[in-house]
Amino acid sequence: MGLQLVSSKKPAATEREFEWKGVLILLSLLLLLGYSWWKNSDSKNYPFNENSLPLGTSDFIEAMKIKGKYALAPSYAGYIEWRLSPDIQIHSDMQFPPFHELDFFEIHKSMLSKPAHQHFVEKYKPDLIGVRKTFDKFPTLLGKNSPYVPIFFDHLMVLYINGVKYPRIKEKYLLKHINPYKPDGLKPGQAHPAIKEIERMLNVTDNIPEVKLTLLGYLVEAGKMEEAKIHASSLLEYDAKNEKLQFYLAKIAHNEGDYPRAIQHYNASIDLSVEPHLAQQLMAECYFHIEDHTKAYELFTAAIKLYSDQNPKLLHYYLFAFSSYIVGDSTKAKRALAMYRILDDDSDPELSKRADELMKILEDG
Repeated sequence: MGLQLVSSKKPAATEREFEWKGVLILLSLLLLLGYSWWKNSDSKNYPFNENSLPLGTSDFIEAMKIKGKYALAPSYAGYIEWRLSPDIQIHSDMQFPPFHELDFFEIHKSMLSKPAHQHFVEKYKPDLIGVRKTFDKFPTLLGKNSPYVPIFFDHLMVLYINGVKYPRIKEKYLLKHINPYKPDGLKPGQAHPAIKEIERMLNVTDNIPEVKLTLLGYLVEAGKMEEAKIHASSLLEYDAKNEKLQFYLAKIAHNEGDYPRAIQHYNASIDLSVEPHLAQQLMAECYFHIEDHTKAYELFTAAIKLYSDQNPKLLHYYLFAFSSYIVGDSTKAKRALAMYRILDDDSDPELSKRADELMKILEDG
């Protein structure tokens, strides 16, 4: 009897069957893992970095239960649509068709050009407009009879509403004292009414840390240090490496006479700043108070731009002169005092008297 050849087809089929079973098992495991993740995840999370989203203004719209048409940059509109629809209708988002480049051009230019803005408003009649904070010329596009008024802002956007359609919201939240595009540029004497406006905003949502930081600056400016310390503590938990926060912490300590702690925070602010001159001057003042005149002299020399200082502070010119005198640099001392005399507005007679006395010592010496 000859040898019978065994066919190779059956083992091959068995191997393929084994491979398919392995693939099915793997797919089942992946599906099981995916389902488990989905079931246990928070379905409310929007899949982007929160810092890139207009959270505060969206919180406001939601809290006020506003319904209407919302014109804003398409890059934010997807988030708004996901979060606030069906109450809020958007003009366009980044999904297209049906939208094309003319739609994007139309809404973008409506924030930058007066004719484009008028065209857009007449065509679409939005109830709300969300303007990027970088578009700080937008208020100039609004005519005297425009119904749109600013009522809220966050780190990305300024929210305008049609005040005719929402009169109660306008009456309560209209921003009269704050420039939402440049909230730190507060005019003298405006701190107290500005504080009230921001506190009204924070009563709606505290999901606006950048606005809290603005409030902290206003409180420091108004001398409300105890309230300022409360907000500073909460902001430290959010972002301790914030230049402005460190600067305000320094001013609080400075005001309390805790000069070593003030110096610590001024140093932190300077390390984070691209324009540290003011913090350097204030830190020099602290060194002067603890009688480290060498360090005060070095910092005043670096920080006071004698020929280009846009906001000269008389006290600092005197302290610079005195520190220069103590370390033996009479030339800088005389020059600082000469500039003090040019700037002297008689607002501090006692300081002016001390400056005259120091100049006499230098001239007699």
